[in-house]
Amino acid sequence: MTRRETLVQAAVDVVATSGLKGLTHRAVDGRAGLPSGSAANVFRDRDSLIRGVLDELERRSRELWATVPPEHLKSIDDLARVLANWLGRMTTEPDATLTRARLAMTLAYPEQVASGHLGLLTVLERAMADCGVTKITSRSRAVAAFLDGHLLHALTVAPAQKLSARQLLPVLRGLLGNDEGTVG
Repeated sequence: MTRRETLVQAAVDVVATSGLKGLTHRAVDGRAGLPSGSAANVFRDRDSLIRGVLDELERRSRELWATVPPEHLKSIDDLARVLANWLGRMTTEPDATLTRARLAMTLAYPEQVASGHLGLLTVLERAMADCGVTKITSRSRAVAAFLDGHLLHALTVAPAQKLSARQLLPVLRGLLGNDEGTVG
């Protein structure tokens, strides 16, 4: 891992644990275990540090969605299972840290995070089309809203009461098209 990558990961960790108010060059140096001034040498000001976090969140989101090969998505049930498993992954460490940071950045920088959200919608709409889902535009937005709401709830309101994939599947199937998991 390069020094820049180490610092970016440390910055994501700081945002996830301390919020944006805690994001300082000194905090990033400490989290990265590097000498004081290291973050400032790579990220000259706070804006460039924030840009580094935003870029990393977008990169990691694309990376996570790329792990789902399209050939595994043949039905609504397949897609619902993938989404339920993704929710479980994003609410479990180490990916829960990424989710917390993304949620914090979304509140503070909604326009900058919007491109990542549009990327999610694009991937989701493509997968939905491959699975035969109808009304893709409205359903993809409903699914995305459910995913974001579940992530927020699971990481803030009720972290000890996360829903299992078994509990999430009927909701996701309903949002995608029907309760049986097939296109009717």
